[in-house]
Amino acid sequence: MLCTVGFDGTLHRVNGEWEKTLGWSSDELLGRSITDYMTPADRQAAWEATRAARVPNTPGAQLTTRLRAKDGSWHWIDWNLRTVNDERLVYASGRDVTQRLVGRAAHPSE
Repeated sequence: MLCTVGFDGTLHRVNGEWEKTLGWSSDELLGRSITDYMTPADRQAAWEATRAARVPNTPGAQLTTRLRAKDGSWHWIDWNLRTVNDERLVYASGRDVTQRLVGRAAHPSE
């Protein structure tokens, strides 16, 4: 999943993987805040990672958040963030790791 997000959280661009993974079309996502789809428990960590990625000469930031799919289910997404401060944009690539994390949670002794 690829996206471009403004420093205020507004989604500017998303690729087709968003619809494949979460069921939301680009028309349903663009212009809305990514936090509208994020579990409240992950919002603070997302803002902190974004701030960390904005520091000059840093390699960016990584974090994992849960995003709500159109069917109401939650997906765990690993994110890599890079910022372009002059444009006030975050470029993010995400990977759905739900199956790996849910499987681990279902079998805590492994």
